[in-house]
Amino acid sequence: MSTYLSQLPEELTIGYIGSVWKALHDSLQNQLHPAEESQLVIDASAVRLIDTAGVQFLCALDRYARKSGLCLTWKAKSALIDEKFESLGLCRLN
Repeated sequence: MSTYLSQLPEELTIGYIGSVWKALHDSLQNQLHPAEESQLVIDASAVRLIDTAGVQFLCALDRYARKSGLCLTWKAKSALIDEKFESLGLCRLN
């Protein structure tokens, strides 16, 4: 199993989502091999600011991982992320 670790930036807001997604997607395309099982480990401990676009990004990332056959796990997650999900009436990320 190959593992890819990605650390999210401090700001997960509408102004940064495009560049965060591009960097993550490009890295995944270059490093992961479709023939082997792969794990995507997200470190979100540095996130200090997240808006609704950031929440949508995390939901889309989860969906992308499932569709791509990646096992998505969280190495660390700031409490702010769970608080934001709950404030929007969404389930917390596992």
